[in-house]
Amino acid sequence: MRVLLAAVSARPGGHRKALEEFAAEGCDWASVLQLADKHGLGPLAAWLISETLSDSLPAEVLSLLRQRVQQSAGRNLTAVVELRRIFGALNAAGVPAILLKGLSLAERSYGNLALREFADLDVLIDEAQLEGALAALREAGYCSTDPPNVRWLPGTMETSISRESSGWNVDLHWRLLPRYFGAVREARLRAEPSPMDIAGSPMPVLGAEAELVFLAANGARECWSVLRAPGDIAYLVRSRTMDWRRVEEFAADARTGRALSVALLLAERLFDAPVPAAVLRRAESDRAANKLAGYFAARLLSSEPDMSSAPHEAMLQMRQLSTVAQRLGYAIRRIFEPSQLDAFWLPLPRRLTPAYYFLRPVRVSLQCARQALRLLFRSASPSPPSAPRSKRRANALPPL
Repeated sequence: MRVLLAAVSARPGGHRKALEEFAAEGCDWASVLQLADKHGLGPLAAWLISETLSDSLPAEVLSLLRQRVQQSAGRNLTAVVELRRIFGALNAAGVPAILLKGLSLAERSYGNLALREFADLDVLIDEAQLEGALAALREAGYCSTDPPNVRWLPGTMETSISRESSGWNVDLHWRLLPRYFGAVREARLRAEPSPMDIAGSPMPVLGAEAELVFLAANGARECWSVLRAPGDIAYLVRSRTMDWRRVEEFAADARTGRALSVALLLAERLFDAPVPAAVLRRAESDRAANKLAGYFAARLLSSEPDMSSAPHEAMLQMRQLSTVAQRLGYAIRRIFEPSQLDAFWLPLPRRLTPAYYFLRPVRVSLQCARQALRLLFRSASPSPPSAPRSKRRANALPPL
């Protein structure tokens, strides 16, 4: 982990001396690459290590690292081809669209299409144009992979489509974040998209300040499960001259101020992100954000398996909301508001959609009970000797 963090530091040149020392000690580079892949940083770490130590690494290690970057480059170029097809179909139908994450971050934050991996293609449209967008994409050869009632449920923010021969899944979003996460007001975030040239194809993306706020809120929703999430924040801050006043205004308007503070603290502590001192002081002044950042950093760096359950993750999401009203709204929506998970659990025709308001609490209760039993049996099974009791577990919830 020390080698990986040294390799992916967002400070230009800040990793060279440390990597040279690790190389002199005889580092297991294959294990470093395996850990980087686990955290979604495989191509970035492989490229930075191979470029920094090109004169000192054995030929077989250099070949392994460079092959990893080439694999990512080849896959991401197929994503460019697929996005050209998608944006072409949407533009022809008069449906404005915005590219989210993925290739947008690869180009904007890392400056190289090969250095940021992603599993799906994310495209944002206006909810009022969803049916027109789906019709245009069906004509282009795409079909939905979700139950048909998914897009009628109030807790849903996206639907998945795919084309049989492409190998890519496309998530068509009409909201940036689910409504339960603080009832996010996102109109300003999506109001001023900026054009970006991606491998010769112009595609609209979020403005840099808006993308920073979106990434912070999305990382908070996912409870910072991999190092790539704060890494995206760190490299975006490094690559752009941010209007920090505008960033904080966006976060306040979207009600994600605490999530932004946690994101910036993680990016600075783990990746040495060049966040201005005044901005960091304001983030640290939120005691809850400071404790949460320490907790998430310890969990990301821990070698212990993640024992978190759905209720535990829900509590972490709630603690990243700033006000009591937001937390109360979160709890009510998570318990009662139907989402796509309910549609997958029990597909119902559209006329029976109201039944999901009664079925969702049942599904959530069953899920919590199942996870509680799993944790109970796991804790009852024999385990190797544990660390001293004085050492807090990395995934123990911090007192706030």
